[in-house]
Amino acid sequence: MPAFNAPEIDGKFIALKLKAEEKVCLGEIGCADADGLAVAAKTATGLKALGRVDHIEDDRIVIKKGVFRYANDGSDPVTAAEIAEDCYITDSTTVCKTSATNTKSVAGKVFAVDDAGVWVEF
Repeated sequence: MPAFNAPEIDGKFIALKLKAEEKVCLGEIGCADADGLAVAAKTATGLKALGRVDHIEDDRIVIKKGVFRYANDGSDPVTAAEIAEDCYITDSTTVCKTSATNTKSVAGKVFAVDDAGVWVEF
């Protein structure tokens, strides 16, 4: 069998076309909708959280993978007991412990919890 050398990317950044009329801000949770378009993180089902919005270029955004701290929803707080479990999107800068009866999308895995918020692994 002939040798095959698959192309490689670093996997830390992904660029997506921004959905028309959608507004996102730097540092927020970056999501893709069912069509693969970038959208603002919000309470909704079917969103794919990809990481932190790193920069915005006209009608495209670049999202960075990694571990980032977001606010902890006081009405459904994430605790240290949820480390390595899924947390859910409340809004573009806040995560919570539960899906609220399957009305919220997964943000990522809880990496750590401190007094300032929840460290989420994307």
